[in-house]
Amino acid sequence: HPVGLAADLTISGAVAAGARVSLTGPDGVTAAAKVGPEGGFSAAVAPGEWLVDFSAAGATERRHVVVGAAPVVLSTFSDKGGPAEAPLPQEHVVGFDDLMTSPGVFEVPSGYGGLNWYNLVAMHQRFTEGPGYINTTMSGEFIAYNSSGHPAQVFSDKPFDFTGAYFGAGWDDAEGETLILKAWRGDEPAYEDRLTLSANGLVYFAADYGRITRLEIRTQHYWQAAIDDFAYRTGP
Repeated sequence: HPVGLAADLTISGAVAAGARVSLTGPDGVTAAAKVGPEGGFSAAVAPGEWLVDFSAAGATERRHVVVGAAPVVLSTFSDKGGPAEAPLPQEHVVGFDDLMTSPGVFEVPSGYGGLNWYNLVAMHQRFTEGPGYINTTMSGEFIAYNSSGHPAQVFSDKPFDFTGAYFGAGWDDAEGETLILKAWRGDEPAYEDRLTLSANGLVYFAADYGRITRLEIRTQHYWQAAIDDFAYRTGP
C-alpha cells in the first residue's frame, strides 16, 4: 500500500540578507536562485552533481551537492566565509541495519560507528507502521529516531565532520514539525539549523558541519524524527 509521495527535487536553504546564490547543474548551466526577503531560497533541480555558490559581504563559499531521490536542504550559509580546515579524511555512513537482524527496537549503543549516541533508537521501518518511518528508510530496512521525541545527541572526544543525513517525521500528526540541529566544538556553539519535516517524504540535510564534538538532534514539539544514512567523517 502506498504510504508517501515522490517529492519534487529541490535544493533549498537560508542565507544572510543580501547574499547571492547561484547553482550550476550537471549540464554545466549556471542560474541564480531567487532569495526571499528573509533569506530563504529554493530551486528546482534534477538528479546529479551540483555546485552551489554563495557570496555576501565579500565572503564566498562553494558547496558540492549530490542530488539523488530526495530534496536537499543546505545548512545556513554564513557571510563569515567557508570552513578554513580541510574535511577529515575517513568517510562513514551508518544506516543502523547492522545493529539487529529481526524486527524490534534497539538503543543505538555508544561506540557504534566510532561515535557516541544518546537517546537514539533503531528499529525496523514497519515495527510501528508509522508512515514516516517507512518513507525515511533509504538503505536496508532499519532507521533511527529520537526516543519519545526527546532530544538526542551524537558526540565524540575527537572532532568529527557531520556530512548530513536523511530526515522525516515519523507520524502523520507530526506533519510540518520543525527539526532543530545544533553543534558544538567543545563548549563553543558552532552551528544551528532548522528544517521542516514531513511524514509523506524525506529530505536530505547537507550539513557540512566541520570539526564538531557534539551534535544535538531535537524536534520543536517533541515528535519523533526518523533518521537514516547518517554520514560523517573522522580523522585517521
